Amino acid sequence: MPAEVSVRFESRQGDRRQGIALSCDGGQLAVEVDDETVLSPKLAIWADTAPEETRVVVRPRPRAGVRRLGIYNIWEGKWGQTDAWIGNAGMLVERRGSGLEYDVRLRCSSGSGAADFDDLVVRVACRGAAYTGKKEPRAPV
Repeated sequence: MPAEVSVRFESRQGDRRQGIALSCDGGQLAVEVDDETVLSPKLAIWADTAPEETRVVVRPRPRAGVRRLGIYNIWEGKWGQTDAWIGNAGMLVERRGSGLEYDVRLRCSSGSGAADFDDLVVRVACRGAAYTGKKEPRAPV
């Protein structure tokens, strides 16, 4: 059974466009867009254009299995590019629940200026994926 992730943006501050990115190592991410299923190993969800809740299904490749689902914060840079992992970018992770059903609250700092973990706050509900205690959830193989 594929794992499912639901994303809800709780708050954001400042004028900078912000969002989160998901990347799937060993599978595809499936999301409904305009009544059509889009499949990709990477997905960007922007806070200013996302619906109230974005549901993403993690589909493993046959006989490969998903090895890792990565989630990280992104923002629009000075020239319109998507930036991540630079400057004072970072994320505080607050986990609630256990087993194969849990939520994580991500408090994100965009990369510019002093670290501020209230730049973007996102709730991610995970169903059918085991949390390893490391940086990212892992779906069962």
